[in-house]
Amino acid sequence: MKKTLFLWFGILVSALFLYIALRDLDVQTFLTQLRHANLGDIFIGFVILLIVYGVRTLRWKAIIDTECHVSLWHTFAIQMIGFFGNNVFPARAGEIIRAFLLRRQIGVPRSFALGTIAVERVSDLSALIGLLLLSLFLIPADRLPAETGWIRLASGVVLVTFLSGAAVLVWARNWMGVVLHRVLTFVVSDRFATGIVSRFDAFAQGLTVLQRPGKLLLVMFYAVLDWVLMIGVFFSVFRGLNLDVPLVSALFSVALVHLGMLIPASPGYVGTYEFFLKKALGVFAVPGSVAVAVALVIRLLWYMFETVSGFVLLWTSQISVKELFRITTEAAPDAENEALDRPL
Repeated sequence: MKKTLFLWFGILVSALFLYIALRDLDVQTFLTQLRHANLGDIFIGFVILLIVYGVRTLRWKAIIDTECHVSLWHTFAIQMIGFFGNNVFPARAGEIIRAFLLRRQIGVPRSFALGTIAVERVSDLSALIGLLLLSLFLIPADRLPAETGWIRLASGVVLVTFLSGAAVLVWARNWMGVVLHRVLTFVVSDRFATGIVSRFDAFAQGLTVLQRPGKLLLVMFYAVLDWVLMIGVFFSVFRGLNLDVPLVSALFSVALVHLGMLIPASPGYVGTYEFFLKKALGVFAVPGSVAVAVALVIRLLWYMFETVSGFVLLWTSQISVKELFRITTEAAPDAENEALDRPL
């Protein structure tokens, strides 16, 4: 029931954002922009995008290797199958799929696998907010909306809160586990409380890379490199579609679009992707219809690669789409039952 409600909520959100993004679309301008595209620059953008996925694989492997070992190829395969899941299943189910497949591959608890993905999100959010603040500093003030001051403040507060919460979770892991167990035993059985604390502990274990300065710096380096390369992807497409905009436009667009993708929406981030790219390019006086054409091309690059490569890797791994759907709907209870059976 909850999944159905979340699915419909995501569809409504996507429909709303897509309507706002397309309501003033000039079809002729849109088609003309695509017709005169420079395929060479767009191909360069695609090549850079391939490097992006390599960097993301290296980052996730570095996080996982903090506690156990997985090969680079399996890391890449699981990651791409997860991205495929995000593109075709609702509620970012690809993250659940990645956790399930990692657990099956190397035998770690699902909570630990989710913890490694959480570290990815911490590094991504930190890098993106940093890029957003940098772009707001570089863009002339007269081009920015009046709400820019609030955006800067909110970004800083979110970043500090997010990092502080992760630090507390990692450094006070044992203490928090004891406190959580004592509180839970007042309302549930000792066995159930132990199972919940066990899942919490496994999840926190997935964040232990945050305790190791060398590893943490490596993960953050990969995160920054990831998004710097993505700026290259955006700027190459901008050039391919003959946009006369500065490099900072790509920096601002990457940060705003990917932070906007955090909003719950339908699979593939339909609507939110187009809306925030249109808003970002609007700061540089790019017409809305042209911005939508840019959004379409960039979307085709990453969506087609993730979906096709993820499906091929899924097929070669002999896992069916039906089984992926079962994982997203049934894996959680199974993992919970296993956690309840594990002692502290």
